[in-house]
Amino acid sequence: MTRKQLFYPALALAVIVTLIASIFIYKRMQIQHITQQYTQKAHLEYGKKIAADIDRLRSLANDPNFPDLKPKYQVTIAARQEELRKLGVDKDFPEAMK
Repeated sequence: MTRKQLFYPALALAVIVTLIASIFIYKRMQIQHITQQYTQKAHLEYGKKIAADIDRLRSLANDPNFPDLKPKYQVTIAARQEELRKLGVDKDFPEAMK
């Protein structure tokens, strides 16, 4: 076969391969986007639990019956706030970060 006879089948094959590759890439991007959404939602849910825990610890730290436990609670509060920062949801819970 001559070069001219091979050109169009090769071009058609290249187009088909490109289309198939673009479909796989598109599907992969969709999956990554969905995974990212679920991850963000899970981080927010976990952040809500941490923020509630911080509020509970603050109320315990301010309990006048146990003033000697206040430093221990403050260390725990700081650790929980750091956990919120690591999750990247600290801006969603400003009251817990005070």
